[in-house]
Formats: sequence, structure tokens, C-alpha cells
Amino acid sequence: MPRKNLPKSEKRDERFNVYANEAEAKIIREKAKKTGMSPTDYLRTVGLGKHIRATVPEINLEKWKELDSLTKIVNRIMSDPDKMLDGKIDLRWLHHLRFEVQKVRMELIIDRGCDD
Repeated sequence: MPRKNLPKSEKRDERFNVYANEAEAKIIREKAKKTGMSPTDYLRTVGLGKHIRATVPEINLEKWKELDSLTKIVNRIMSDPDKMLDGKIDLRWLHHLRFEVQKVRMELIIDRGCDD
């Protein structure tokens, strides 16, 4: 199937040659791999200041889903704690629980190379 011709404004016809030492190249390749991008696409995305969203590794996906369910339960309770708990729980504990669940969820995400 032939490629669709892009408008001139979208064509990528400018080329940059970037030199890196072995250690830098390794880091770039590793970060690109974590994102599922090629090193070229990774460098273009980062160079343009675009945010690279984190992904959940396949090995953690089931745990992520479990934590998502727990987060929804905690959020539902917190939306109307008097109705859901009949005043039988300390809300400070519930806030702490929600914080800890969110922290664990974030730890399951692979760093996609934006901030380190």
C-alpha cells in the first residue's frame, strides 16, 4: 500500500546528526525501549518538550487493576463517608490509605525516561 503524501508542513525532511558516547547512547536506547519508541522518535519527542506518558509493564498489569479497584472503593467511601461508613472510621486513616494506594500504583509504573 503506497504511503500517503503529507502536506509540506508535516514532512520531516530536516536531518540532525547527533553524536553520543557509549554511555549516553546506552541510556538513550534504554529509555527509548521503555517507552516503546525508537531512539529517533524518543529524541524527537523529548527535544520538542512533549510529555511521554508512563506505561504499566505487562508483569504489573494485574496488580495495577487490583489497585485501581481498591482506589475506586476508597474514593467512593470518601465521597460520602458518613453514608458509607456510618461514622465508624477516622477519616485521617482513610486519607492515609488513599495516599498509600496511590503511591503503590505509581511505583508500578515504568519510568519512561522523562525526569531522570
